[in-house]
Amino acid sequence: MKVFEEKCRCLYEARLSAYVESADRRLSECEERLLVSGAHAAQESSSLEVKIDRLRLACGKWRADYQREVQRRYYTAAKELEARYMSEIGSLLADLTDASCEISLSHTGIRCSKTDGTACASIIDTSNSLKLNDMRAQLVLLWDQLQTPYTDRLAVLCAIFTTTTPELSGKYSRTANALSAQIPIFLLIKRLEFIKHRLLILSRLESTHLKISLKTEVCGLCSEVQHQLSIYEAVHKQLFIYRGQPYSRPSCLVTQH
Repeated sequence: MKVFEEKCRCLYEARLSAYVESADRRLSECEERLLVSGAHAAQESSSLEVKIDRLRLACGKWRADYQREVQRRYYTAAKELEARYMSEIGSLLADLTDASCEISLSHTGIRCSKTDGTACASIIDTSNSLKLNDMRAQLVLLWDQLQTPYTDRLAVLCAIFTTTTPELSGKYSRTANALSAQIPIFLLIKRLEFIKHRLLILSRLESTHLKISLKTEVCGLCSEVQHQLSIYEAVHKQLFIYRGQPYSRPSCLVTQH
């Protein structure tokens, strides 16, 4: 009986060891296959991520190139339209100048003899034409310095030429004087905007000597702009126009984000 039990125990232990060995081998094979599959999956995932990043870069570059091309076409078309627009305005102004000169001759009351009438009219016509051309060139130069929109320029020219001919030269002079008085105020406002922009950039930094100096300059510029605006409005009886809009009184406060 003992011999039989010993044989059964030996057989059980042999089969158990074989089963454990087989199970360990299969488990190691499964782990190996899982590791290989995981490595392949990770490699494919990284490859897809690289492709996605490349596609994003390509799309971003294409969008930037497209926007740059659209912007270039827009500015080119705008410049062509502005050049055509200003050439048409120049020709119309030349025609208006010639017409105003001819009308002014009828109001001068000059009575020339038949022999000298043509020469006298030619001298007056040439003098008036040159004077108005110089005034128009002065207005264009002042508008360019003030960066005045073309719609505002056309409105001013229409207002000038709706006046009677004897008042045309005076209207030109008053407009040129007002524009000349705007230039110092325009430069002060541009400096004020620049300093405020720098303060916004430096707003996240702690208080420094530069920020204190800039804030002091902002307060001084605000006071000077308000003073110059008051003088301008009192002298010229009109609001100060900045980039096509009436300019509101500046504040020395700087908005911080």
